Order: sequence, then structure tokens, then C-alpha cells
Amino acid sequence: MDPHDRPPGGYVEAVTSELLWPRILRAPALALRPERLGIAFFTLILMAFIGSFASAPTPSNLAGETHDRESFALASLDAATDPFILMLRGVKHLDADQFQAGILKLKEAPLRVYDRYGWFATFVLGVLMLTAAVVGAGAISRSVACEFSQGVLTPWPRALGFSLRRTPSMVGALVTPLVLGGVLYVGLAFAAMILLRWPAINVIGGLGYGLFLLGGVAAALILVGYAVVQHLLVPAVACEGADAIDAIQRGYAYLVARPLRLLLYLLLGAAIVFIAEFLVDWIAGFAIEFTRVASNAGLSGHAESAVRSGTVLSAEGTPEHIGGTWTAARWLVGLWQDIVHVVVGSIVMSVYVAVCTIVYLLIRQVCDGQDHRELWSPEMVGGVLSADEA
Repeated sequence: MDPHDRPPGGYVEAVTSELLWPRILRAPALALRPERLGIAFFTLILMAFIGSFASAPTPSNLAGETHDRESFALASLDAATDPFILMLRGVKHLDADQFQAGILKLKEAPLRVYDRYGWFATFVLGVLMLTAAVVGAGAISRSVACEFSQGVLTPWPRALGFSLRRTPSMVGALVTPLVLGGVLYVGLAFAAMILLRWPAINVIGGLGYGLFLLGGVAAALILVGYAVVQHLLVPAVACEGADAIDAIQRGYAYLVARPLRLLLYLLLGAAIVFIAEFLVDWIAGFAIEFTRVASNAGLSGHAESAVRSGTVLSAEGTPEHIGGTWTAARWLVGLWQDIVHVVVGSIVMSVYVAVCTIVYLLIRQVCDGQDHRELWSPEMVGGVLSADEA
């Protein structure tokens, strides 16, 4: 080939231009735009503020133990994600016991949160925190989709307004598969109570146990599939303006049509999120520790102890609490360190949503043949805006 015939951008770009998976690598750059980080930051602040009411006086915790404002949010996150991690590991290793442990943990997750925090935190604050997370994720997803598909920068108020209008669809898409799994669980438990509990009738239950197993298979398919397609549900609404049922249908249809391709895309996306989290968390930790050591170098032992722990050694050598402006200074130092941690969480959230949005658009192109540059828009006649029209 004549050197003068080399394609613009070089041979590497020419070879990869027809590939879809390298486009996922754009996620970090898209996620790090200030307006998206800002949405993620205030979403996490709002969730923490809502979670702080878990320690407020309510009929369910007046006589019980109070909890710090971070514990409820972290416990809710663990309860929501751990069961699906166990189920996926069970499928990966063909370990039925591990898969069953995930099912049991999913069943017990609301009960564990309820036992510790009561009905108010579990059912009121939990729903509000989920809604806040969905609104923020939907706004980031819409903003990323517009830039990724058409190179259009969407102002954050417009992206946030778009997400707010479609919050019921996004929440419904995320909750409906779990509700279906719960309905199947309750239905099987009720059927067993009627048909397998008493002599004579239990023969009928035994004969019909195959139907029980069909219900169990349906629940397994719904919940295992949900562990994968949950990452596509919010982007499906953000990119298509879909309702909850359509978003769920799209997610499961893409999983069935191209399971290996979808899993590979998600694994690449997970690697990107992991690397981003590792880097920003390491940088933040180094910055906090460097600042602590440097500031301690300029403090006396008395001042350092007062600012860091709120206690100083008395003349007798026993620790005693010190208040006044030292308390305010210690609180402000802790506040700034907490802000750094929230910034880390904001970056990770924005990268995760950007990855999910790009994966959705790419797997849609693979399965439906719809170009990733086409995006639903309420302003367009027919509802679809292509990159050439943008």
C-alpha cells in the first residue's frame, strides 16, 4: 500500500472504526464532565441526607439503638447488591449451594434492614433514597447518551428535568422484576402451606410439585437475569423514553438474544469502573494522608490531639475531652474529608452510569440493528433523532 493512501487517523483507527466494544472506553471521559459529576455529587449528598433520618426519633427506634447517618445507606446498598453477587458466582462456578445462598440472602435482605432500622427507614427512607439515586442516574444517563450518540452537550437542568419526568418508569423498571420474584416466592410458600402441610392432601402437593419447580425456575430466570439486565434498565428509559415494561422487555430480550456479547461488554465496563474506583480512591487516600501528615508537622502535640480526637492529656496523664472551638475545628476537618470521599463516590457513580448507557446503546445496535447514533427525543416528530439530524 502506498504510504500516501494511509487512512486518516492511522491503521489502528481504520481497523477499530467498525468495532463497537472500543467505544465503551469513552465512558471515563464522558463521565468526568463537571455537570455530570455535579449531578452525582448532589445525588449522593441527598441520599446521605435522607439516610440520616434513620437515626431520628420514630416509633420504631425510640426505645432502640440509634445509628450513624452513613450506616443505613451502606447497609441498604449491601443488602441490595450482595444477593446478586452470590447468585452470579453460583452460576459461574456451577455451585447450587452458593446460588441458593444468594436467593436466601435476597429474601432476607429487607428483613435484615427492617430488624436493624425499623419500618420507617426500610420502607420510607429506602424508597426515597432509591428514587433520588434513580433521578440522578437518569439525568447522567440522558446527558451521556446525547453526547455519545450525537455530540450534543445537554445542560444539566434539561437532563435533570428529563429524568424527573420519567422517574416512575425508571423506578418501576428496577423494582418490577424483584416484585415478581417476591410474588412467586409468596405464591410457592402459600401453595406449600395448603398442599404439603397436612396428611392425605400432601399427596396432591407431591403430584403437583412439578408446578412448584416451574415456579422456581421462573423465579431463578427472573432474578439471575435481573442481576445482568438491571444495568440496562435506567439507560433504556433515558435513551428510548420507554415505560417500565418496555425497558424490562428490552433488557431481557437483549440478554436472551446476545448473552455472551452483553456479558463481555459488561465485563469490560466493570473493569473500567474498577480501575476508575481504584485510581480515584488511591489518590484521595494519598491526598488525605499527605494533608494530615503535613498539617500535623505544624501543630503541637496538644493541638494535634485536640483537632484529631477531641481529647488531650491532663497533667495527671489521663485523657480528657476538650471542647470549645476545638470541637468546631475537628468537625470542619472531618467535613472536608467527608467531602473528598463523596467526590470519589461521585466519580465512580458517573463512570458506572456512563458505562451502562454506552453498553445499552451498543447492545441495542447489535440486537436491533438500530444505530447507536439514533436517540429518542420528545422534540422530534416520530420521536427519534439521528446524529445526522442533530
